[in-house]
Amino acid sequence: MTEPTTRDRILAAAREVLAERGLAAATMQEIRRRAGVSNGSLFHFFPTKEAISAAVYLEAIAAYQGGMVSLLSDDVDAETTVRRLVRYHLEWTIANRGTARFLLELGHPARGEALAEQVAAANREFRDALERWLHRMVAQSRLRPCPVDVAIACLIGPAQLICRGWLVRAEGESPLHLADALEQAAWDSLRANR
Repeated sequence: MTEPTTRDRILAAAREVLAERGLAAATMQEIRRRAGVSNGSLFHFFPTKEAISAAVYLEAIAAYQGGMVSLLSDDVDAETTVRRLVRYHLEWTIANRGTARFLLELGHPARGEALAEQVAAANREFRDALERWLHRMVAQSRLRPCPVDVAIACLIGPAQLICRGWLVRAEGESPLHLADALEQAAWDSLRANR
């Protein structure tokens, strides 16, 4: 197993600090201290807190979206996939509560043209993969035809709202207790009429 690079250590520390403190209270010095790197190393990779928060944001959405895309398979029936996608959203949010809260706080960052382009590219890749899967499922009469944005809203919109409430409250029962109902709602809204 290879040792993490300096950049990897900085990003790991930044994930922790941002998840614990939020963007406003996080400091570059706390990130540097936790990463165990010099000021020079930190600022070589990330000249500003905005730059490091953007990198953490991109890393988080790439991990989240990559997990979602990995569930899109033609070898699994459409209902199972829909249910798995909903559950994945809930489980990812619970397992990555600090990161999810940070993403919610940061929203859709448009700090700088390069970041906006990277976020747009990641979102396009995710959307395109989902759209290709949807088209195949519609062609096989497994799902009803609808625009991909509507399908995304049906798949994770309700789960996302439940998770946001849980993240903001910072306590209470896990959203996973609503998994069955959320899965059923997503399936009912997307399945082909028989």
